Parts: sequence; structure tokens; C-alpha cells
Amino acid sequence: MITISILGLDEYITGRFSREATPNLAKLLEIEPEEIVFFAPKSYIFHAGVEQTSWQGLIIVSLPEIFRAHEKDVATYLLSATADFLVNLTVEFHYFASEASYSRINEEYPRFIKEEDIVDEYDEEDEDDDNDDDEEDNMNDNQPYMGNIFEDFEEKAREHGHDIEAEDKPEFECCEGEDCDGENCQDEDCDCHHHHHN
Repeated sequence: MITISILGLDEYITGRFSREATPNLAKLLEIEPEEIVFFAPKSYIFHAGVEQTSWQGLIIVSLPEIFRAHEKDVATYLLSATADFLVNLTVEFHYFASEASYSRINEEYPRFIKEEDIVDEYDEEDEDDDNDDDEEDNMNDNQPYMGNIFEDFEEKAREHGHDIEAEDKPEFECCEGEDCDGENCQDEDCDCHHHHHN
């Protein structure tokens, strides 16, 4: 198994890149695509305390020693193919003895999950609802909602005759402490220590 770890890059970009890169690398290495996996940690690269994510990247290729002859071709491909989303990149090769790798493959199931096997819960729930699609786009963009979140509530309140714009609020007088019976006191600032009803 060949593992390609990409540090300092958004993991979702790595996922998309792996779709294109896997067959190309398999061709360069003269192996089946099933022998290649990508590792996309949620990682950050720092230099002198400043985050360098997407500015500096490190790709670590872990593979058996028998592929050492393909090192230059693989490095050239990775350096070139990632130029659109990594400004600076280092590619390192970590070799291990072929006999030092062990696997367990469950023959009852496909070895890898394919894209068509993944169900998108948003697609199932909202496939016919354009408004929900817009909200999903907003969530995916991680943008704060700048509208009036109380719009529906305010509209219903108006329909029932409430004037939500009214600024006049009832003012209550203090019950003067000693004269308070605790029943009708409505002034929150009163210091009579009774429960206030408002």
C-alpha cells in the first residue's frame, strides 16, 4: 500500500485532488489504483508563529523500497499537479521494506467505498426545495446570516394585532416596601424583596 499524506492543505481539496491523482500515480508506478490511498489530516503548518496553510505544503509519500526507481517521476507529478492550490511545496519519500507491510482485506465487501455509494442527506431531504438549497449553499459557504431571523415571528405577531414596533412600555411604581402586600407589586427595581408580577 502506498500512502500519500498532504500536510498544510484543506482536507477537502486533498479529497478532490486524490480523484484525479490516483489513476495518474498508478500509471507512473505501474500498479493498480487500489494500491494508493491519500491521507488528509486537518493540519496547519506554522513558521515563526504564523500559519502557512496553503502557502507551504508538505507531501509525504510512504511506499515500499521497490518503487524507489519511480521517485523522480512521482515527485515531478506531485509538484506540478498541486501548483494551483499550494504556493510552495516539499515532497518527501519515506521508504519501507516490502515485507514490513501487512494487510487484511475482507473479501465479502468491496475493498473501497465508491462515490456513488455515498448518500448525501441534503440531496435526499431537499432535492425539490429551492429555498432549502439556497440555505444549504449559505451553510457550505460558512457565511453568517445577515437577515432578520425573527421575520416570520414578527409577521405572525402583526397578524394577531400586536404592534411590535411600539416602544411605550408600562411603567410601574414602587410599592414603597412597607406598604407592599406582595400581591400586586410590579416594579422590578423595587427593594421590597417580594416577588414582582409583570
